[in-house]
Amino acid sequence: MNIEIIGFIATILTIVSFTFKNILTIRLVNVLGSFVWLVYGFYTKDHPVIIVNLSVIIIHIWGIFFLLKDKIYPPANK
Repeated sequence: MNIEIIGFIATILTIVSFTFKNILTIRLVNVLGSFVWLVYGFYTKDHPVIIVNLSVIIIHIWGIFFLLKDKIYPPANK
């Protein structure tokens, strides 16, 4: 398999993730894109790609957690 195909798929997912209006959808699709970039980084042994995409995945999962938490337990109105 040509490794560039994985890179192009990751690129497309990352670009497409920013076309959505819903922040949860943006984060979910971007996590998928970052995961594919992570696979690409491990396959090519490209440490900067691995580090940045692990960081992006962690940041997005953190954000998704709080988005879902606020949907399940909305903050009380003061």
